[in-house]
Amino acid sequence: MVADALEHLPHVIEYLSNLRDSTIFAFCAIPQVMAIATLSLVFDNGDVFHTKVKLTRGATCAIIYGSTELQSALRLARAYGRQVLHRTRPGAEGHEAVAQSVAAALATMDGVALQQKVAVQDGLTPRLLERYSALGGGLLLKIAESVFSIWDR
Repeated sequence: MVADALEHLPHVIEYLSNLRDSTIFAFCAIPQVMAIATLSLVFDNGDVFHTKVKLTRGATCAIIYGSTELQSALRLARAYGRQVLHRTRPGAEGHEAVAQSVAAALATMDGVALQQKVAVQDGLTPRLLERYSALGGGLLLKIAESVFSIWDR
């Protein structure tokens, strides 16, 4: 099901890139980024069969406040897409389709970013912290993001 939903992600990105009114953009982008975040949360997660799996309040607030402009919405969508891509395993059933869908979506995001002249690439630090989450990188990344989000206001 996640693979089927992610198949539509490039079209969603193209649609969002064509919205010009900021209120309409926010109205459309927030649910789409929430959906991408939810897909990244449930993909290859065995907990969906035992407990409720949903976004935290903090993640929801970050999406609501961070999806009001194209650049920030693409950055969030890219981060959640990379989380899905990071969890794919070669040879596992359905994972190849998910990897292809996410790769197509990331390519679409890059194309939209070039066309709109916005920067959506993550810096080196978030990628390194995400990669080495077992060493506390994930926690450190969350703390750094919360500090910088408060600082940017």
